[in-house]
Amino acid sequence: MKTVTQREFRNNSAAVMDAVEAGEIYHITRNGIEVAELRPLARRRRLTAEELVARHRRPPRVDYEHMRQEADKFFDAYDNSAEHTENTVIASPTFRPTTPAENQVRTTGAVGCDRGHGDRVG
Repeated sequence: MKTVTQREFRNNSAAVMDAVEAGEIYHITRNGIEVAELRPLARRRRLTAEELVARHRRPPRVDYEHMRQEADKFFDAYDNSAEHTENTVIASPTFRPTTPAENQVRTTGAVGCDRGHGDRVG
C-alpha cells in the first residue's frame, strides 16, 4: 500500500492509475489525513478459447424425469390457484388479429411510411 497526497495524485494521476491497474493500492491524503483508498476492481478472469471449448464439451447432466416432475408440480399448482382460474379468458368472439399495415394506420394515421410522415388518411 502506498500513500500519496491529493496534489501528487492530481499531478501524477496517469502513473497512479497504471499502478492501480497493475494491482497496487493507494491511500490518498488531504492535509495529512487519509481520505480515500484507491484499489483495483475485482475482475473475473477471462477464459481462453481452449478453456471455453473444454467447458462446453461436456454439458452438465440433466435428470429429465426430475425436471419433468418439478415442471408438472409447478404448473399444476398454477392451474389450480384461485387467482388464475377466476381471471382466465378462454376466448373472445370479437378479437381479430390485425396486420402490421392496419396497426400503422390506426396508430399513426399514415399509409406507406414507417415513421408517420407523408400521406395522411382522412
